[in-house]
Amino acid sequence: MKRRSRVLFSVFGVCFSLYLGWHLTMQLGLGLPGYADFYLHRGRYLGIVTSAKSLNLSPGYEAEHLLAGLPTWINNDKSGRYTITIVTKNWGHAGKYGYVYSDERFSAIPVNDVPSEKTLPVSCRLPLFVTGRINAHWWVAHNPLD
Repeated sequence: MKRRSRVLFSVFGVCFSLYLGWHLTMQLGLGLPGYADFYLHRGRYLGIVTSAKSLNLSPGYEAEHLLAGLPTWINNDKSGRYTITIVTKNWGHAGKYGYVYSDERFSAIPVNDVPSEKTLPVSCRLPLFVTGRINAHWWVAHNPLD
């Protein structure tokens, strides 16, 4: 019985190590967004949000800017709440990847045309799908339909 437990524990440990290694390789090696990448570059992303808000854009404004060297979509809704999409990786036809910051605390909703994807209930010219939530205001996002 002890040997069986050790074997199961070892198999679980190897699987967990492979899973963790895969995610770290994708985020830190290839630069895809995720928890590790976000917390490693958090200062840069927070600086982009601060820069976007300091532009004092009029309500209803939506446009693309280059902030801190990254393409950034800024959406200021009619209520003055910002939704800021930061594209950290653009692989052309393979998609765009990055983060979404929102002043409003949203819950992801299913996409009508693509039931396997979720999005945020915001209007923006850059279509995006969210894959994970970093915290109350930050989401990991991608746009595979480029």
